[in-house]
Formats: sequence, C-alpha cells, structure tokens
Amino acid sequence: MVKAREFQLNTNRIEMDRGEVIEKWSGRDGIDRVFPQGQESIGPHAERLLKYLCREPICEVGCGTGRVARIFHNKQYVGIDINDDALEKAREGIGYGKFKLIKWDDPFPKATTYLFYTVLLHIPDDEIEGFIAKTSNRIVVAEPMNRWIREYGLSNNFQRDPNEYRALFKKHGMEEKLFYHVALPYFPYYIHMVVYE
Repeated sequence: MVKAREFQLNTNRIEMDRGEVIEKWSGRDGIDRVFPQGQESIGPHAERLLKYLCREPICEVGCGTGRVARIFHNKQYVGIDINDDALEKAREGIGYGKFKLIKWDDPFPKATTYLFYTVLLHIPDDEIEGFIAKTSNRIVVAEPMNRWIREYGLSNNFQRDPNEYRALFKKHGMEEKLFYHVALPYFPYYIHMVVYE
C-alpha cells in the first residue's frame, strides 16, 4: 500500500509590499527567477499565439532577459524592465529590438500592444491599477490565473483569477476580447492568455 504524503498549507503567507517586489526583481537574483525550471523557451504553441495576439508596435513590460522577445524578431518591439542586469543579458543574447531600463513609476513607451508575460502576478494589489493606467489600446496578459495558489499560501506572488482581471480592466474602460488556456513545455505549467481592449 502506498502511503500518502502529508501536505501542509502555508497559512502564514506574507505578501510582499512594493519595496520588496522592486528589490526582488531589480537585483541580480531577479535573473535567476526568470525561467521556471531553467526553461528558456515558452514553447511553440505559446509563441504562435503571442505572435497572433500582439499587434505592432509591441511593448513588453517586464521583459527580463528577453525570453519572449525572441519571438518578435521581425516586429517593432521594445522590452522594458527594472532589472539592468537582465536587460544587458537580453541585449547580448537577442541582437534586435530595443531594451530599456525603467523605474517602477516611469510611464511606459507608446505602443499598440502592451504584453505582460507572467508579470502582473508580481504586482501588489494596491499597485496594479497604476500599471493598467499606464497602458492603452490592446493589452495581452499571459500568466496562470489561479487565485487558489495565492490563498493556499503556495506562493508569495499576487495570483488573481480571470474575474478579478475582468473587473480591473473594466474600471479602465477595457473588455476581455479573447481568452486562451495554453499548456507550456515544462510540466505541469500552463497559462491563460487574455486580450483586453
């Protein structure tokens, strides 16, 4: 008989505040957090879907080391991030596109599409509306949308469910236009890709 492992939930979960989030992602160890399980590819299905959903010019917010930028090599693209080390790695590894260091409160460059690939789940609840307010036109959010991960203390990130995002974007005059559920090449991960306009 196989004995079931005990699983204990972290009921003492502590969410990070703005300063802790900035420190986590702007420092050298922020680069180590970029690839789940060391994966540099987001997989062919996710790549094709992002190419389809993102209209030029594209601004990827939180581009990190350029993992997603690789798929936009023939596109008008700018990647922005608060981590200069990650941007340097992106410039060295990509060879095309623009990569720009920004501060937390800086405005985003003008774009037709703003892409947030696994970024908004790192933005505290009291800061997320400010991030949405810096966008316009078309927003593509790609991340796991499972609030239970947060509620059960499995992460100190700010996972939200699709209804929370619908309400947030509705406050800014945007509606959900497309919704996809995409498996990634590193099991057991999947993400939702949602377009708001």
